[in-house]
Amino acid sequence: MLFVVMACATGAVGAADAATSPEALRAVILKAELAQHSVHYVTVTSYVGGSMGGVRARDVADVARDRGIQRWTVFSKSGKTGHLTILVVHSTAYVHGDAFGLQWGGFGKVGSGFAGKWFSIPHNSPIYALVARNITIGSFARGCVPRSHLSFVTGTVGGRTMRGLRGTAPDGGVVTTYVQESGRPLPVEGIEVEYGVQVGLGHVTLSDWNEPIHVEAPTHSVPMA
Repeated sequence: MLFVVMACATGAVGAADAATSPEALRAVILKAELAQHSVHYVTVTSYVGGSMGGVRARDVADVARDRGIQRWTVFSKSGKTGHLTILVVHSTAYVHGDAFGLQWGGFGKVGSGFAGKWFSIPHNSPIYALVARNITIGSFARGCVPRSHLSFVTGTVGGRTMRGLRGTAPDGGVVTTYVQESGRPLPVEGIEVEYGVQVGLGHVTLSDWNEPIHVEAPTHSVPMA
């Protein structure tokens, strides 16, 4: 299960106050995010349970409407460092990493055979949606806004009391999105707590909305069977 807290800004009239229902507030936030062209975000995660307990990971990402890139650096509890890069270009995912990075990314023994090489995953692959998650604006926006069982909440973010929205995320976890009283409803920071087989605590910062993003497919890649 995934629990996400997002700090957001709202429309000029105050989307949090103007929304007459949780469903209306969700629509305002999602519409604003989907209207953007790109965003830069950084995620830092520490795993505190499961087989990954003690592992830390940092993701620097730039995502646009039809393409994006994630650059992961993973630090094991023994001091080992791994790297994993995932690109999405025109509905195809491209992956490159060392053995530890690929193992951490969930590619297991199959991925280890691709260590140090670019390999591609087509849109019709059963694992494409998981690999490409949060690497386009559409995927990112829909993943950080609750979908159902919605309710208004009040909380403190950055020392300020904010009204927000809580509900079930697309992946079945719980998402809480806090909104300010002025500006556009675009996330600026977040805290993620993941439960299940692995338990992770993460912090997300977002910036540079609508900045140009230049991501191209590698000149050569091997299809993943």
